[in-house]
Amino acid sequence: MRVGVFYFPTDYGIETGELAGALEARGFESLFVCEHTHIPVSRRSPFPGGGERIAALLGGHVDIMVIEPEEAGEHIRAGNMRVLAQVSEKRLAKFPEVPTLKEAGFDVPVVPQVRGVVAPPGIPKANVEFWQDFFRRLTRTPSWQKYIEDNQFEDGYQNAADLAKFYDEFTDRMRDILKDAGVKTVR
Repeated sequence: MRVGVFYFPTDYGIETGELAGALEARGFESLFVCEHTHIPVSRRSPFPGGGERIAALLGGHVDIMVIEPEEAGEHIRAGNMRVLAQVSEKRLAKFPEVPTLKEAGFDVPVVPQVRGVVAPPGIPKANVEFWQDFFRRLTRTPSWQKYIEDNQFEDGYQNAADLAKFYDEFTDRMRDILKDAGVKTVR
């Protein structure tokens, strides 16, 4: 018996129903269909945003989801939702009793939730420098630190060159993770 499989559907992957049948035939107990909370990973997604996903969970239409802690924060604090595990390398301060996926027995890659500000190619260097300085100063303000703490984000400001390098490495890492999971990649 195999406990379960996490699957992130894409337009290039196997259809969820087909995958579910194949997994059931191979003795898997469950299929967890995960989605990004803000941008659906498939155009065929039934839940294009966090609000629809929360409604589906609270309505009993789905059994489990991956979501940002503060997106579901009020429902968690009210007892309407329960946090089963954290998708991070370490436990979040507001959920010290909740194990990470690895601590819960799932040795899966932790994919960071990345946020960045991007501009069109060819933007003048002076503009890049202006915005780099602006965001560097912003991330040092008390209001930014409160925003980070309130939303349980990791603070990881990077300048344009470091962010571009990170995105290249992140893209390569995600491609490897998806290929290992059997997902066809196009780039």
